[in-house]
Amino acid sequence: MTDVLADFTLAGGRAAVIGRHHLPIDAVLPDNHRAGISVGQHLAELGHRRIGIVAGPIELNTVSDRIAGLREGAGAAGAELTVVSKAFTREGGIAGARELRDRDLTAIVGLNDAMAIGILSELRQHDVRVPEDLSVVGFDDIAVAGDVAPALTTARIPMFEMGQHAVGLILRPASDEPRTITTDHELVVRRSSGRPRE
Repeated sequence: MTDVLADFTLAGGRAAVIGRHHLPIDAVLPDNHRAGISVGQHLAELGHRRIGIVAGPIELNTVSDRIAGLREGAGAAGAELTVVSKAFTREGGIAGARELRDRDLTAIVGLNDAMAIGILSELRQHDVRVPEDLSVVGFDDIAVAGDVAPALTTARIPMFEMGQHAVGLILRPASDEPRTITTDHELVVRRSSGRPRE
């Protein structure tokens, strides 16, 4: 990929990426690690100590950064995290919830909102109440996150702003050194997370 980007640049092309990487190119870096910390701390502060994580492919930086943040945020309170890796989709969330449903957990985190919505769907099919029986949390704050039932607690990642920043980097004059812009996150607490059952 480095060679392809070098050839593209020599031909007059400009590019920027979104996400952590090892390429010599401008980048917009989402706040995935600290977003994971916020979610982990939120669940720990509610009293959750047995948390399942439905992750996308582990080799993805987004996934590894969010899991590391969750471990840091919830691990300080002594929480145990159980991770299963599935497709980064609603269907992956369903499959992950199926695998985790019968374990003795009090919360499940989907590493994106599509997965979390799949988790909610699977739990509803088996009469598992959210958040009374299990809390569910996602990442990204996609448009429908507040419209599902119950409304989804999630870490908001500013997707639109990241796209704007990436285009802005491309439109600026070229730089000798790769430039980075780091974005923030916001924990949006809604009805899908609550205190664990006794």
